[in-house]
Amino acid sequence: MQKYVHLHTDNVELVISVTKKLKKQTDNLEKFGWITVSTGELNKQDINWDCLPFFEQCDFEDFKKECKEELREKGFKTKKIFKEIKQLLKEANKLNIL
Repeated sequence: MQKYVHLHTDNVELVISVTKKLKKQTDNLEKFGWITVSTGELNKQDINWDCLPFFEQCDFEDFKKECKEELREKGFKTKKIFKEIKQLLKEANKLNIL
């Protein structure tokens, strides 16, 4: 059985794989998870990204290069989403699950 922890802000959800005891994964599942950006509206498509280590390490310029176009197409503000992602990653690290 696979277990995940979900952390949310207004528009961003961070999903992280954890052990049965809700601890940080190791080996091939270490830092396994994804980020979903959504308005919550039914007729709008969500944005989904994996590769959590990229988001942990990137600065705003790297994030902008990789994600700005897709965010703009869906009507999201790049800086706001970047801050929300960083906030969730910080919380996951505080909880020692990432």
